[in-house]
Amino acid sequence: MDVTLLQDLTMYAIGNHCRGCGRTDWKKCYLRALLMDTYCPPAQETKTDCQYRQ
Repeated sequence: MDVTLLQDLTMYAIGNHCRGCGRTDWKKCYLRALLMDTYCPPAQETKTDCQYRQ
């Protein structure tokens, strides 16, 4: 698979699911777990909130 396509897919997933997210149980978010498991760079370095929340 082309890495550029995977990066685009990741960008759209974050844009559609993480922008404006108000989840309080963010540690249970499947997308967050998937992004972390695939070593997607976090949008913000934090341990007290979701790293991908926009």
